[in-house]
Amino acid sequence: MVRLGSLLDANYIVEIVDGQLSVQRPDGSAVPKKELKNHRHELLRQIASRCNLRLFTYDSYDTGRFSGGAYAGVRLTFLDLKTGEPHSVFYNARLTRDRSTRHGRKGSPLPKGQFRVDRKSKLIRLWLRLHLPLPSKLSTMHERMGKLKSIIVFASLDSNQKLDKDSIIAANICAQHIQQGSPPTANHSTIPPQMTDTFRTRVSDKHQPEDTARREAQRFSTTGKDNHVLSNQEDTNIRYLRPENKRPTDPTEQSIEEWLADYDRQKP
Repeated sequence: MVRLGSLLDANYIVEIVDGQLSVQRPDGSAVPKKELKNHRHELLRQIASRCNLRLFTYDSYDTGRFSGGAYAGVRLTFLDLKTGEPHSVFYNARLTRDRSTRHGRKGSPLPKGQFRVDRKSKLIRLWLRLHLPLPSKLSTMHERMGKLKSIIVFASLDSNQKLDKDSIIAANICAQHIQQGSPPTANHSTIPPQMTDTFRTRVSDKHQPEDTARREAQRFSTTGKDNHVLSNQEDTNIRYLRPENKRPTDPTEQSIEEWLADYDRQKP
């Protein structure tokens, strides 16, 4: 098992950027995702414990009528990375056909696992907040749900221990906070309610995670060789300055309202 503390002692740079785990070697080269794959879950669990954070990862979804059959929709299940406990969140969705096709008449039930949502639905807003690509046809959203597995999120819990759907955002934890074992600063734009046991703030759809390019580069100057690092490269006495990581302008930089307006204009 790879130990987070061993990586940090060996001058590795570990951070979470826009929901993605990033590990860099002391020479500045990134550890490939394929190499991280087998260690990703354990490293994230250790980050959550070290920084006393609630971090969640998507597990699965199901469709049905919930609240005693009153509401049709989609239930997403996320796992708390620190405790392993599942927490669900519900999104309204239609489970019947919007129009008659060769597959069935209008109003007939959709196949198991399929659903329909409007472009202004809460589920689509979640998708945009997490910078995930939308399908060209929203009727195929059920085929894209697995993409949620790639994103680590912050979220708060309501009184029933269910996720507050409006609080879910992509996690951002800089290398310094992971190195120090402290939660991110209680900033109005980055920390959702109940992300830790001590910080309480408010997040809305218009607030976006802190841009990576604004983070201060972090320096480390420890030495040593460790058998738990992700490569056989020897660690040297090095000060590593992380360059600014500027994100190119793309549709995810728009507000949700701007994106939806563009989406309308581009529809055939």
